[in-house]
Amino acid sequence: MQLKKIIFLSFISISTFLSAQKSETLIPKDAVTVFSINNINLLQKISIDELISYEFMEEIHQELFDGSTSGKTLKDAGLDFDQRFNVFYGKLDKCELSGFTFGIKNKEQMFSVFDDFEVISYPNLNGAQVYQSFFNNLIVKNGAALLIRVEPSMELIDQVTDSIWYARGNENPYDYYEEVNEDVL
Repeated sequence: MQLKKIIFLSFISISTFLSAQKSETLIPKDAVTVFSINNINLLQKISIDELISYEFMEEIHQELFDGSTSGKTLKDAGLDFDQRFNVFYGKLDKCELSGFTFGIKNKEQMFSVFDDFEVISYPNLNGAQVYQSFFNNLIVKNGAALLIRVEPSMELIDQVTDSIWYARGNENPYDYYEEVNEDVL
């Protein structure tokens, strides 16, 4: 059931993306928090290293490890500052959805800075290109981009790992912990 919600949410996000031209129209409908930046002069001067240091920018944080963002600004990344930069976050029962939308002026410049993305082929996306990097998915079409990450909730992770633990014939680890404490006393 939850997987159907995630697939439906992804479908809505992609469908919205396919018909959209501006970055702000790409924000998923289930986003709870949206932060939009429209100060073009300020954005062009921010270093990517400084931007990544903020908690809401965790989606691109792994870029720090390969040094490709070192000393670069958002202007160097080929972003279109005539479009808004939108950061969003949403939470469902079984997952969290986070990411951002932005405009692209020069795709080659963007991928020279954010070089960890690889092309993924999806059929019938009406000309949209899909890229993936670790847990991030990037969808690009007509000068706008949606970078999105879907992460399972801790409750779902616990449920799945516990079911694997029990399926292998193991007992509840808390019961075992009580037995060990009784032996010690």
